[in-house]
Amino acid sequence: MLRHRPGARECAQPTRIENHTARLARLKRRGDCQPMRMRDAFAVVLAMACAADPGYQGRSSTDWITQLSHADAVHRAEAARALGHVLALRPRYPRVVSALVDALGDTSDLVQLAAAGALVRDGVRSPEAVPGIARALRDSAHARVRAQSAVILGQMGEEARAAVPELIRALADAVAEVRAAASAALGMIGDTTETVVSALVGRGADSAVSVRVAIADAFMHLGTSNPSVIRHLIVALSDSASAVRAAAALTLGDFGPRARAAQTMLQQVAAEDSVAHVRVRASLAVDAIEGRVRQGAARLEPTLEERCRTPGNRRDRRC
Repeated sequence: MLRHRPGARECAQPTRIENHTARLARLKRRGDCQPMRMRDAFAVVLAMACAADPGYQGRSSTDWITQLSHADAVHRAEAARALGHVLALRPRYPRVVSALVDALGDTSDLVQLAAAGALVRDGVRSPEAVPGIARALRDSAHARVRAQSAVILGQMGEEARAAVPELIRALADAVAEVRAAASAALGMIGDTTETVVSALVGRGADSAVSVRVAIADAFMHLGTSNPSVIRHLIVALSDSASAVRAAAALTLGDFGPRARAAQTMLQQVAAEDSVAHVRVRASLAVDAIEGRVRQGAARLEPTLEERCRTPGNRRDRRC
């Protein structure tokens, strides 16, 4: 009896499993009665377990897929979340992925978000979901859905490059939470083209502190230190919000010697800023620029205020 239920990491190693399954088939064809090693036997059992429908809460995947057609959006969203649990056990299960991708076109924002969240779970990351999530970012009438769509695209990283134009468009959204989420997502996706950099620099004077912080953080993720970015960050060191000044200093410190043009301003901030953690980050950035610390060593754990301003962290009970 198999007491160990395979998880996403094990079921995501098809090459190893297929090799062991093929070995078993060869032994059967030859009539070879040589006992298999324990690990070979386990791999074969694991292969069969991963190929089976794991279901969820005693119901098969087919049942949950059928529920995606329920008249009630709450029931459809429940089905999408359940299918996400199925994918956690059997990543990229074709029937389930296809059903969830179709659900991205649901008329309910609740269902769209549930389907999108299921498709970007760790070990799944289905690129097929990107167009649907981008569509929700563009078309949803609800700001929360647009913001969450941007967060999910950022979590997908490079696989969401096709959504970059929609994220750039979202930088002009009427709601600050959406603009901040789009800025953060552009940084996490890692597209360093001039189009993306210019779009982020162009929003540098955004009225919302959360957006200005997200833009400074995005440049750190992108690692782009061209003159326009450095100029933007130097200006940000004089921002009225301490969270923005701290984020700018953090990014400049991460750039190290490439941010030498900002050294004078950083030294001034390190000596005169009214907020202690801003002075500390500016001082560490100067050290990084002068090579006294390893590049990137100027990073510090974000303060609670900074964490709560970052899209995706607001569920933290301390916020």
